[in-house]
Amino acid sequence: MKKIAIYGGSFDPPHKGHKLLAENLASVCGAEKVIIIPTALSPFKNSSSATAEDRLNMCKLFFKEDLFSISDIEIKRGGKSYTVDTVSELKKLYPEDDRHRSNLRQYAGSLRTNILHWIENNTSVI
Repeated sequence: MKKIAIYGGSFDPPHKGHKLLAENLASVCGAEKVIIIPTALSPFKNSSSATAEDRLNMCKLFFKEDLFSISDIEIKRGGKSYTVDTVSELKKLYPEDDRHRSNLRQYAGSLRTNILHWIENNTSVI
């Protein structure tokens, strides 16, 4: 089973820094795919310049390389998006196998910090 990284944020708008972080995430954790997840409503921001649908479409246009996959999982769910809810949903779509504790790895864009180590040590999210 291939390793999958998830990268969520408001992407309002997506820019070169987002792409660089996503590419580095894939490189650091050995991911073969990075799922880009624009949030419906960020719990860290009061508003967005663009609608959720517009930000989703911008991500589809911007992250067009094969490395990336764009997910509307948080937009479909609506409301404020929290990591634990999204990871729980994704784990159902991408179950673990015998070789990996989990094939999902995460970077939280809105937190501006790499939380790979934190996730490895917090089973409530994994």
